Amino acid sequence: MLEPQDDGNALTKDDPQSFDPDVEIAEILGRIVGDGRDLAEAEFELIKAKALSEAVQYKKPAVLLVVAAGFAIAALIVAVIAVSAALATLIGPLAGGLVAAAIAAGIAYLCASSAIARMEKLR
Repeated sequence: MLEPQDDGNALTKDDPQSFDPDVEIAEILGRIVGDGRDLAEAEFELIKAKALSEAVQYKKPAVLLVVAAGFAIAALIVAVIAVSAALATLIGPLAGGLVAAAIAAGIAYLCASSAIARMEKLR
């Protein structure tokens, strides 16, 4: 028996242009869904790799910003205590502490209300 010769133009099983009338539509749809899932996973891995490579360069500056924020909070606490101590010589320790706390709370309120107003403008 003679076998057909392969002239290089024959369609293979994995060729998307091949057509087998015996293949059920469910199997074809299953392959499409599987290929779509594989593509989505590959895209996700690519995005994750890009994000990680970009994030590495921001690690050290982010740590330095956190340290700076800690020192800024410490400086603010020292300033409030210094104001409280200075007022304590004029109006007493309790009243000096309450006035210094009220000043700090007022500044915090002004900053928070300004931030909220700016965020509402963004909507």
